[in-house]
Amino acid sequence: NAENKVKIVREGGLPPLISLLSGFNQRLLELATATVMNLATNPENKVRIAQRGGIPPLIGLLPSSNDLVQEQAMGSLCQLSMNAENKVKIVREGGLPPLISLLSGFNQRLLELATATVMNLATNPENKVRIAQRGGIPPLIGLLPSSNDLVQEQAMGSLCQLSMNAENKVK
Repeated sequence: NAENKVKIVREGGLPPLISLLSGFNQRLLELATATVMNLATNPENKVRIAQRGGIPPLIGLLPSSNDLVQEQAMGSLCQLSMNAENKVKIVREGGLPPLISLLSGFNQRLLELATATVMNLATNPENKVRIAQRGGIPPLIGLLPSSNDLVQEQAMGSLCQLSMNAENKVK
């Protein structure tokens, strides 16, 4: 419910929710990441989640051994990466290394979310350079023959964005 997404945030739900992202209880992590992912679909909440410090713990969950937590943390970051300020914050907060490492995985849902996030991040000029510097180009190229059309399309979209930077054209 769109109304509830705004209401949960306005009534103070973010601070305790974000603190749960740093916990160890797997069931609570599953619920917290699902809730953040749902809340992050609202444009206003995208800003507030980042302002309240939600990006670092979500990045910290990307290497999780719990597939559901990992997918939902990635889904949350994918949603947050649709906001211009968050594109920069995700990279500055250290999101690229775990994100780029997910591009070499086999979980198709994670690959879909990771390539979508890289494509979103790559629309920022500063990020175009950083993604290349962090080794993002080879795994994106490696995904071009993927049998998953969405992964293939988003990897190509990411490379298209990265190719708009002169420095990346000669790599």
